[in-house]
Amino acid sequence: FVSTGDEASVFARFHFRPHFQQHSGFRMVSSQHDMPVTQGAADLNNNKAHESRPLVSDTTNVYESDDSLNMYLGFHYYPYLVPSSSDETTSLLPPNNNNNATFHNDAMRFPQRVAELLIDLVGSDRNKNALDVGCAVGGSSFALAKHFESVSAFDFSNSFVRTAQLIQQNKMDNMDIQLPTEGDMLSDKLRIDTSSFSDTAHRIRFFQGDAQKLHTTTMSTKYDGILISNLLCRLPNPRSCLESLPSITSDDGGIVLLVSPYSWLDEFTPQRENWLCDSQNNSEETIRDIMTQQGFVQIHDENIPCLIREHSRKYQYI
Repeated sequence: FVSTGDEASVFARFHFRPHFQQHSGFRMVSSQHDMPVTQGAADLNNNKAHESRPLVSDTTNVYESDDSLNMYLGFHYYPYLVPSSSDETTSLLPPNNNNNATFHNDAMRFPQRVAELLIDLVGSDRNKNALDVGCAVGGSSFALAKHFESVSAFDFSNSFVRTAQLIQQNKMDNMDIQLPTEGDMLSDKLRIDTSSFSDTAHRIRFFQGDAQKLHTTTMSTKYDGILISNLLCRLPNPRSCLESLPSITSDDGGIVLLVSPYSWLDEFTPQRENWLCDSQNNSEETIRDIMTQQGFVQIHDENIPCLIREHSRKYQYI
């Protein structure tokens, strides 16, 4: 099909010479239609705000929306958000009439705390590489990079991955973050102070991927530590994710940390037989059985509290 025109015949070879490089590449295109998203999470403005991805409707792909992006930036980078100018005083903490912040202090920094837990479980003598599955905007990834020499972090959302890359490159100066206050009102403009994790940010590789195809997404790389946080109950087939873990976990004591609220919904896991719970077993028991069958041994179990800000006077303590 390339050889058309003056020498288009069965004997023409001119247009196929190997040094004609215009015929040896690929053309990248971007669709004008919504991406056929098959995994996501509930709208962060409703009571399911703690879920890992925004709800995808039939007509609008809010998976990539600015509102969801700002919400996740607030969730992942609360410790590092500072006012863009000195005259702005936005507070991201819940109102506290009793001057007793214990109820929410233990739930702050959720992305960082789960990363630190994985680091503790892996141990100081194993720090080669880690994988952050469903990394969103990268809060856990930057925490992992403080310990591991190499961190692979992927998400299904192009917007989340692109933003994480901008944070990594310290190119967020021109992107103002504004969080919901009430109604249509937004907070003062905020920015991310990257000074506490910028020294090790170069260790991370952010990319798009599918958690249900870990083997191909990671190209069969073996990892010392794998983090899967707030993701399982947002996959159409979470079992496929769990069953592929042996192929990417280091054979020499690799650690997988699974964190989930187990909020199973038809919107995200349409076939109920793929829910990891039934009338006889809860999700924790089912996951333990699946992981045991895959050759894993459970070494740790704890509840990890989480605080999500919906707006200035509504927070979810999970």
